[in-house]
Amino acid sequence: MPRILRRARRNNCFRLQRGVAIDMISELPNPIDNDPSNRPPTARYTAISQNIVMDGLSKVAKTCVQVGERHRICCSCGPGVDCATNPDCECRMVSEQVAKYFNSEGEEKTFYNTMLFVCGAECRCNHTCSMRLLDEADEHHLEKFEARRRDEAKGFGVFAKKDIPAGSIIATFNGELAGRAAVKRQKNAADYALLLIHHQEVELREFYRNTTFADKQYKSSLLATCRSQMFINPLTYGNCARFLSHSCKPNATFWRAIQGGISPADMRIYFVAKEAIKAGEEISFDYGEDYEKTKLKHCLCEPCINNRQEKKEAENKLEEQRENARLQRKRSAELEVEDENSSQAKKTRGVLANITSFFSSFLRKSD
Repeated sequence: MPRILRRARRNNCFRLQRGVAIDMISELPNPIDNDPSNRPPTARYTAISQNIVMDGLSKVAKTCVQVGERHRICCSCGPGVDCATNPDCECRMVSEQVAKYFNSEGEEKTFYNTMLFVCGAECRCNHTCSMRLLDEADEHHLEKFEARRRDEAKGFGVFAKKDIPAGSIIATFNGELAGRAAVKRQKNAADYALLLIHHQEVELREFYRNTTFADKQYKSSLLATCRSQMFINPLTYGNCARFLSHSCKPNATFWRAIQGGISPADMRIYFVAKEAIKAGEEISFDYGEDYEKTKLKHCLCEPCINNRQEKKEAENKLEEQRENARLQRKRSAELEVEDENSSQAKKTRGVLANITSFFSSFLRKSD
């Protein structure tokens, strides 16, 4: 095990769980580029099935995570019990508190005003519990997905091996929890990291301020952590979701959930299918306007490529029509000149004929 992973486990900042890397298939025209040893550095990572805390967080955030390890939340419901219907379930109680400050009815659903609390691996309920929403999202990635690279201009993308129904959870987004400074410091990290906590989140602060599942000291630590941004950085440690591509017409979107506690380290990002995704289709989500404005000269998603091709074809067709119209006008002008010349020649021939007739008549009279 790498030294940095041993340190994370020894410090108990978060329970490290190794994941399974999905198959990576390169289909570039040049066979040399398809050699695994020639993959770009950003395509190399260590697979994990849970977020990990290492050196990317500030001292305040690390302290909060460490305190959170002593405030784990897991239910004691037995197998076959649905926590959502058990009034004595600890997870259900937290879920009800979360619902007071998030998921407001009548309000437009956004990433920051939506949150769920779900059961985790430490809970005693089993897969029949309706609150174990992320279990399937963390498992069987090798059977469900594969990464493919078909274009030199684009990196690897995630393709479904099986049909994914609309509304189903696809996968979680795992990586290292990191602050803004750490993400900026690591090369290419900003292209992969997703913002987990925004420093101006009203709902999250209200939840932390009023929750009954944290003492005064823990609440103070939670609120202090909310004053700065926190990211999930999957560049070095992550899972298959790190390869999801951008699309202006995505078939997936992402939300947040809390699992096993209420500290930032217990927050998860997960992807949901916006529409039915068939086996063989690429899974994509919208990176946002900032990415398009700052990172791309031309969007490389399939809808935009098709739009550009259609636009180019339309422009070529219009140019062809203009060229045909120009040639037609030129030919019409040439025909007009020819007609004018023909008319002038006809007049000239008429004059010559009259002159010839006059002289012929004159000569006959002279004889």
